[in-house]
Amino acid sequence: MRGARQALAAAGVLVFAGIGVAVGRGYASSPADPEGADSCQRTAPLSHEHAGDVPVRWTSPANPQDREALAPWCRAVGPALVGAVPAHGEPERVDTFAVVSWNQHVGTGDLRRLVADLRSGALTGGMPVDQFVLLLQEVYREGEAIPPHPGLDAAIPEGFRAPPPDGSPRQDVRSLAQSLGLALFYAPSMRNGVERPGEAAEDRGNAILSTMRLDSLQVVTLPFERQRRAGLVAVLQIPSGVGATAALRVASLHLDVWPALLPSLLDGRRRIRQSAAFASALESGDTPVVVGADLNSISAGDPQVRYFRARWPALRPPTRCRSRGLFCPDHLFAGDTADWDFGSYRILPDRYGSDHHPLVAIAIRRPALSPAR
Repeated sequence: MRGARQALAAAGVLVFAGIGVAVGRGYASSPADPEGADSCQRTAPLSHEHAGDVPVRWTSPANPQDREALAPWCRAVGPALVGAVPAHGEPERVDTFAVVSWNQHVGTGDLRRLVADLRSGALTGGMPVDQFVLLLQEVYREGEAIPPHPGLDAAIPEGFRAPPPDGSPRQDVRSLAQSLGLALFYAPSMRNGVERPGEAAEDRGNAILSTMRLDSLQVVTLPFERQRRAGLVAVLQIPSGVGATAALRVASLHLDVWPALLPSLLDGRRRIRQSAAFASALESGDTPVVVGADLNSISAGDPQVRYFRARWPALRPPTRCRSRGLFCPDHLFAGDTADWDFGSYRILPDRYGSDHHPLVAIAIRRPALSPAR
């Protein structure tokens, strides 16, 4: 019944925004096409130890115009990276964990310091947080896996390679995951500019990093607006004791920026198009959902924010929603998480070198559903 009410509420937001198409249509999973948009559908292991990791499900727009527009962007990026098992092993049982959503600003954000603060308890009133999942946007990957000569017809946006504010070297998502011992699922959305002589090739996109095992991996390519955008979905396997696990679906999403300003004010449908497509691509079922997203929204009242909040309302947003200057682009959403109490999430005061503040929520296993000890 609750799921039906959420669907009706989300449908109401679609009506408000003027959408005239049914959610759930317009997506297809198809065999890879090396010459088209599906040439993005490649994976590589995080390391040799992860060579046998879980497969990835690819979901792409079925609209021919979208696929034609996306194809040049695919020719410029490398494969998705998969390392679904954390290097340092997993505990027998997890009763509390953190969910962080953060735009890392193409490597200028200090992920190591953020993780260190989580683990020390600096962000949770002195209570150390050993288990967490990071839903990241605007991370980058460098290396030989990225096509060195993508061709004149490849779409390559302007790059961003500024060093962190403290002058320390940037670190790509592969090296961060390996050094922190975290499971990793990364998929590029676009190349990170044209490299200069002596610079490594880079691409950038979204990532999910975790102290717990990831499963049922999915890349969702959004309908094309201005740049290619690919959201990530994974099932987090949370140890529940005696070899059992509890499943939680987690997602990292970054909408295109182009419709955020004047076009959005003139036509709300443009901000809903990518949002509805991403939501419709998530697998149906009883697994609860948590989404960390940079929606490129101006305020909490933007159509795309209202759409997601109506669909997944279980995480309460803060009263003051400013995560990038005066604006409110970053959000956490959750569906009906029966096993877990999330309450609300916080916007951290420290940007950790990025131009976005991280969002943090703490999940606590509900005692009534915990097995007797």
